[in-house]
Amino acid sequence: MTTQATQNESDHKKSTSQLREEIDRLHGQLSGTKAQLQRETERASKLEQAGTEKATKLEAAEKAREKLQAELKTKSELLSASETAKASQRRDLEGHLASAREALKERADDAEKLRGKLEESQARVAEAKKAGAQAESSAREAGKQVAEMKERAKRAEEETKKKARLTRTIFISCVL
Repeated sequence: MTTQATQNESDHKKSTSQLREEIDRLHGQLSGTKAQLQRETERASKLEQAGTEKATKLEAAEKAREKLQAELKTKSELLSASETAKASQRRDLEGHLASAREALKERADDAEKLRGKLEESQARVAEAKKAGAQAESSAREAGKQVAEMKERAKRAEEETKKKARLTRTIFISCVL
């Protein structure tokens, strides 16, 4: 009878030990998931900052483009008004106009490139946020599993104590 009680108690101790090991493993997973979440959050922050910088550059390029467009318009008006001027003046103004158009084209190309980079950055930010949300979900799930394992370990420990008391009572009653 005592051998069986000892065996039961031993089995419950092994079960409790296994549950504690599982809890420790899950704590480790939770810590790893939290660290991954932190890294992804930092990465998302860096990508957001890069996106903001690119948006600022795009805005500056847009302003420069608008300025160049206004300059182009002004020079075009000057060219129309001076139709009767000398040919050398016409060539000079046409040269300025060509320069302004080229600069405008370059700025438009730059703005388009910046727009593409901004869209790429926004996509990366969205991916990082998604990864962060997934990591957060994993962390919550691991936390739930840890809580469940703790509850199981507590119940197993209580059951072991009950069986040990019952075994002692039976043993004492058998001895007496």
